[in-house]
Amino acid sequence: MYRVLAERGKYFHLYVLLDLLSRTSSAGWVAERETTADLTEARTFCWSFFDWYNNHHRHGGIAMLAPAQVHSGRADAVVAGRQAVLDAAWARNPERFVSRPPEASALPSEVWINHPPAIPSPRTKVTK
Repeated sequence: MYRVLAERGKYFHLYVLLDLLSRTSSAGWVAERETTADLTEARTFCWSFFDWYNNHHRHGGIAMLAPAQVHSGRADAVVAGRQAVLDAAWARNPERFVSRPPEASALPSEVWINHPPAIPSPRTKVTK
């Protein structure tokens, strides 16, 4: 377990970071040691990891885009650029593609980690 030893001797478990590391370690991030006694070192590691995860790591749930591309509004331009490359590949070698021209993945209309439950309207009668 990757733990951070804070100033007063308490351990803070970074469960979210562990989950991200386990899912993305094949993409180049691996925890090099089990614990660190320096809070500054842990923060430095986390900031560099979060920068990589948000700006460079491509997420399957958002059309293989980085979160920063989606949040900054560049997603449509990136997807259009990918489609232009795919169209050029189709034009050069249509026999390479079996059934139809390739299509770039579309950005989903909404993405949730944990979809919130529907909130009943105040006018809706709740039965128990």
